[in-house]
Amino acid sequence: MRGGEKREGYTTHDTTHNTRHTTHDTRHTTHNTLILHIRLASLTTHSSLHSNPSFAHPRIFEGNNALKDGDIKLNLAGVGVGNGLTAPEVQYAYYAEMAYNNSHGIQTVSESAYESMVDATPTCIDKIKKCNEKGGIYCTTSYTYCNTKLTTPYYQTGLNPYDIRKECGDNPLCYDFSNVEKWLTTDSTREALHVTSDSASWVSCNNDVNADFRNDWMLNYDSYVADMLEGGIKVLIYAGDVDFICNSLGNKAWTLSLDWSGKDSFNSAEDGDWNSGAGSYRSYGGLTFLTVFDAGHMVPSDQVRTSGKERKTREGERERERVENNIYATLTNISSLSLAAGRSPKPPSPCSTPSSTTASSCRPPS
Repeated sequence: MRGGEKREGYTTHDTTHNTRHTTHDTRHTTHNTLILHIRLASLTTHSSLHSNPSFAHPRIFEGNNALKDGDIKLNLAGVGVGNGLTAPEVQYAYYAEMAYNNSHGIQTVSESAYESMVDATPTCIDKIKKCNEKGGIYCTTSYTYCNTKLTTPYYQTGLNPYDIRKECGDNPLCYDFSNVEKWLTTDSTREALHVTSDSASWVSCNNDVNADFRNDWMLNYDSYVADMLEGGIKVLIYAGDVDFICNSLGNKAWTLSLDWSGKDSFNSAEDGDWNSGAGSYRSYGGLTFLTVFDAGHMVPSDQVRTSGKERKTREGERERERVENNIYATLTNISSLSLAAGRSPKPPSPCSTPSSTTASSCRPPS
């Protein structure tokens, strides 16, 4: 999904210009790589921007509903989106509040900058509406105006857009992914992942590809989520509460505004405790929204807990895997929600758990 969107991965030499084209090409890969899974849970973080709803909905959900003889059904069990930008028309209204009136009491911008952001918000939302109604140049102008007025003031502070508690530092992505890049560009890794010679080397952020998605940035994809919910697909939307660029305020707001048959019941449901104080969740009829406390854009990395002194690396990795499994289990066990009593669900077997990818993302131009 989107926000301070990143485009990470092995890119082909032919540039893709929008999410729909990307997900159309991806279905063939899915057939090859996921055919052995009995159940498929599509779980992504912000790294894929729109791509989880726009992949899970038209390429799997609708594809399964229009199978021809000989086609393979992909048994979609659920969809999860972490720190995404699914409904910019709703979410962009919350940048000012996240910058100045967040749950941690961190005023990341000056009062005057906050007031300017508040003043610019109605115009921004109106431009996003026109983008979704008319497309084309309206999407370009909304992208430029909204990011200039509502995200640039934050970027100018030097703070990490993925964690309001931290400085960004010298790395342009605010994190060091050099070891990941080294590993993913080795010949043995490319061969194991069946990456062909048609693909370029792995990069954590390709700004050329990122820029080509500019007119896709402000499109709303929440209707895809509603369709899947009505079709019986369970959906988990989760967000760390110190992420700025795809913040929990905006993510919760769009789940509350979502037009679907369970809207009234979901909106009237109470928030419950998740994982003994690690977060809060709201759930009804297959839709769950989860806020993870003291976590930024990269929830599993931020929720590696310590017990007063530093853990050994191996123990830290085990804790990170536990947090990832808890998030995944929240998705796969949504109907029973054993979390209701403050208990974390039993993690699925490691051999049956698709990994969730968490990585930093490209920033919108300042």
